[in-house]
Amino acid sequence: MTITIKITGLPSCGSGTIRLDGIIRARLGDLLSRHLPIDRQSLVGILFDHDRLNPGYVILVNGRNIVQLEGLDTIIKDNETVLIASQAVGG
Repeated sequence: MTITIKITGLPSCGSGTIRLDGIIRARLGDLLSRHLPIDRQSLVGILFDHDRLNPGYVILVNGRNIVQLEGLDTIIKDNETVLIASQAVGG
């Protein structure tokens, strides 16, 4: 039983992969606040703007944007992957 959280471009967290073993089911917000190397208030401040996902970031659960799911209330189950990434722009 493993949940994988992949992080790229998140200030204060750097980039990398966190594998959580022994978790069968958990709320996304709880997983992030417990297992990322950043406190919940800072995480919310970076990723959210007035209860909406900051347009500079994307959080995907098995390739689906949490905006189309249940946001931080999305339930993450065994063998699922969460990707947290900054959206790169340029030209």
